[in-house]
Amino acid sequence: MDAVLAEAPDLQDIFAPLLLAQSCLTEQIEKFDRQLMAVAKGDQTVRRMMTFPGVGLLTALSFVVTIDAPNRASNIPPTWAPI
Repeated sequence: MDAVLAEAPDLQDIFAPLLLAQSCLTEQIEKFDRQLMAVAKGDQTVRRMMTFPGVGLLTALSFVVTIDAPNRASNIPPTWAPI
């Protein structure tokens, strides 16, 4: 991208701020991902759920946060049974 912008200085003024914003957002997303992974590593249920095919970090965390204490319910859905 830098090579293209070097050949077209008029585009530099337009795209430089956008590229900077993208870089900052990417950095923040990576930081957030590391924080989520640290939370997941500290929770046995989340780690166990992530062993299911197709269940990733966000799905496992969302599920555990939504159903935080399954023993509170008298009729636990069968989706929680293997966990």
